[in-house]
Amino acid sequence: IAVEAKDEANNQGDLSNTTGNFAMAQVDVTKPSAITNLSATTGDTEGKINLSWTAVGDDANSGTASSYVVKYSTNPITTQVQFDSVNTYTQSWSPLGNGQSESYTLSGLVGGTTYYIAIEAKDEANNQGDLSNTTGNFAMAQTDVTKPSTITNLSATTGDIEGKINLTWSAVGDDANSGTASSYVVKYSTSEIKDNDQFNAASTYEHSWDILLGAGQTENRTLSGLVAETTYYISIKAEDNVGGSGGISSPTAIQLRFIFPSMSPVVAAKLVIALGFVTSFCAIAKFPVVLLKSAWLFASSFASMAI
Repeated sequence: IAVEAKDEANNQGDLSNTTGNFAMAQVDVTKPSAITNLSATTGDTEGKINLSWTAVGDDANSGTASSYVVKYSTNPITTQVQFDSVNTYTQSWSPLGNGQSESYTLSGLVGGTTYYIAIEAKDEANNQGDLSNTTGNFAMAQTDVTKPSTITNLSATTGDIEGKINLTWSAVGDDANSGTASSYVVKYSTSEIKDNDQFNAASTYEHSWDILLGAGQTENRTLSGLVAETTYYISIKAEDNVGGSGGISSPTAIQLRFIFPSMSPVVAAKLVIALGFVTSFCAIAKFPVVLLKSAWLFASSFASMAI
């Protein structure tokens, strides 16, 4: 620093001394105040916790802090050592001016788990405030409250092998139409499935479909081991990772037909003769028409024998 004096006639004196005329400007030594009213509540969707508090300043309770350091743990955070050692929640929140109300949401936490939260404010000189309040600063992260959507376009067709049904539908998500469902509950019955009671009463098709497609993609699956010449009603519910399930799928029905395998002309000719004989016998004996399958099996065996 240098100073020269001037008189009323604007005469200016000589340069002041050049030693001992310097000093360092004071740095920002006033840190932000501690947050004293941090509160936490369960969020409205899975893995979320809502936070609120009153903003502090850049210099104690004056001005606006530059940033926040947010920490979380499944154990209480009551000391600075604990604050420094637990998980940091990554965020880019812009602090409001001192005295204003702050509201933010933590996401990506484990639903159903209780977390303790602590926040410290920082100023532009990187001074960090003291630990926030250690009571009222915990909450349970929201569990999965959004169930999968209902399948609306399930369709069924007869498979290419006896006892099989091919199913097609648009996959739904873990949360409504978002993500990937965890599993499907498949029900079948010879009676219509129109409500949850009928769904629960129907037979469960056991399967191990372990690679499910994401919401909106087309699922193609096959049921097997069913009885030919039978009309089946199929319904499906999607389930998420916590057992939440969507509604029953749109009604669909399919009648399985008996599948006749391909054969050579010679065998086919012999089959016609044998089948005619057996079906005539069934008619004379007044056997039920459903015995046609047994008749065909007998005739097929007969036709395969050498003449």
